[in-house]
Amino acid sequence: MDIHSVVGLVELAYAFIDVTCKDTFERRICVERSVKGSETTEQVNVVRHKSNKLWIRQNSFSELSVMEFSTFTHDDYADGFISDKGDYRIIRDLGSGTFGTVYQTTKRRVIKEIVGMTRAQFQQEVMIQMKVYEAVPNSCPKIHDVGVLEDDYERPFIIVMEQFDNTAQKILQQNPAMIPDFLRQVARILQKLEPFEFNHRDFKSDNVMYKMEGDKVRFALIDFGFACITVGGKKYAGTTYFKKTAKCFRKSRDLAQMVYEVERYTPNIPENIRTFLRLLLTFDINGTKCEMFKGCPPHKIDEWLDTYTFLDNDAVENPNTTPEGMLRALDFFEEHGIEACKNGFVVHPAKEECVPKPSAEVVTPKDKPVTPVASKKCPEGKELNPATRRCIKKCPPPKVRNPKTRRCVKKLKT
Repeated sequence: MDIHSVVGLVELAYAFIDVTCKDTFERRICVERSVKGSETTEQVNVVRHKSNKLWIRQNSFSELSVMEFSTFTHDDYADGFISDKGDYRIIRDLGSGTFGTVYQTTKRRVIKEIVGMTRAQFQQEVMIQMKVYEAVPNSCPKIHDVGVLEDDYERPFIIVMEQFDNTAQKILQQNPAMIPDFLRQVARILQKLEPFEFNHRDFKSDNVMYKMEGDKVRFALIDFGFACITVGGKKYAGTTYFKKTAKCFRKSRDLAQMVYEVERYTPNIPENIRTFLRLLLTFDINGTKCEMFKGCPPHKIDEWLDTYTFLDNDAVENPNTTPEGMLRALDFFEEHGIEACKNGFVVHPAKEECVPKPSAEVVTPKDKPVTPVASKKCPEGKELNPATRRCIKKCPPPKVRNPKTRRCVKKLKT
């Protein structure tokens, strides 16, 4: 049984109200505590709900609000999602990760289907995304609905969000010259979130979306399952593993992780931009030079997954990848480029002093490792759609499934 506590604080003209709620599978218990001067009153409310209902109590910066989960089902043959707020046909799979898959759907929406999370973990992810959007509007996709896919035997969770075009990884691979603008936008978002001690903690280019708005590109953060934020003195953190870390917020962590991932896995980066990225990844740890892109001995950074442990080390603080350090470096790079000094040295864009030029050697990396998506078994009478990893009804004979439309048809055209 998952139990999740949420504390909200609302300032009224005459009092403060402290609301503590616990959600279980069958009921929601809330204790409302009113304080006025030295007088304190408490009221306990118990609300029973069906197993397919779950409440999110959002600790808003301005007010206490409640979002009720919707019930979703799916159109078995069209491979889409249905709720009382709309029908969403899957157009394409935008990517899969440890806990599920993100789809582009009709009605200009993106839907994230999440498996393998507890209710408490899912609540945290949704609440963090709400708070990020509220703190910095348009910094992440706006949530339109959340719920449970009721007729799937795994009962995955659903988030319905505003539509974006694709992941930042896709557009950076197509146009790596866009990397400086990309880093500037995400650094500004993180700078605005600093008062809330926000860390994404899984920061990579496929956890950022982009949308074309006229001739400009807007980037927005997604996937807050590992994230951490503090609001009103209360810390909201993602998965259990990251709750065990000694420190939720590290000012330089997110951008260091992002720069490492972009520099290592984006093909055909122009030489001046690659040099810029490597200079950002060059810093001191306890007086010893660390070149993070080369592995930073004696630390082990051979691939993407190593950044989680490395950047969680108390000794690792990279001043080049704080939001302020990054924006200062980008301003210098935009105005001066990679400026040469004597003897093969270059001007460090964040420090504005001469340093050795990083190696230009480009090591062709292996594919970026990801945590494998959990295998999925389908119940009798259903089959796995390999494109979406969803269990859908088998076509009744003699019908067969059209691989393009995923609909059951009498026969395939040749």
